[in-house]
Amino acid sequence: MSPVELWRERPDSSDRAQPLVMVRVLIAPEQLEPTIALYERLLGVHCDLRFAYPEMDLSLASVGNMLLIAGREEALAPFAHVAMTLLVASLDAEIARFEELGIELLEAPKAVPTGRNLLARHPDGSIVEYVEHRPQPGETA
Repeated sequence: MSPVELWRERPDSSDRAQPLVMVRVLIAPEQLEPTIALYERLLGVHCDLRFAYPEMDLSLASVGNMLLIAGREEALAPFAHVAMTLLVASLDAEIARFEELGIELLEAPKAVPTGRNLLARHPDGSIVEYVEHRPQPGETA
């Protein structure tokens, strides 16, 4: 997997009025470039996020609402049970709503290459990743 410096068109999600629902697509490393090209053509938008996540042996990209996660089968396995990703303005604001919505916090917020994330279980049983993006030192757009 070739390392790609963190690159995003919008490195800060704090101004989001609503969460962005991202469909997760788990693929082999060699499928990343062709899958980016497919969704760019299909959706009529361009790739707006790319980064390597070497701690997890993954590379990620987004095209519109598609979150492409590339890695070997064993690296992808821990992510297979997650139904979707919600890009939100603030994890803290979302956590404050969890009790009233019946959402269970499974993994507390932690640092990730794009900002912070957490895992939660919705009342329907879905496991959902919540992520807030924040500019990172040295990030270039």
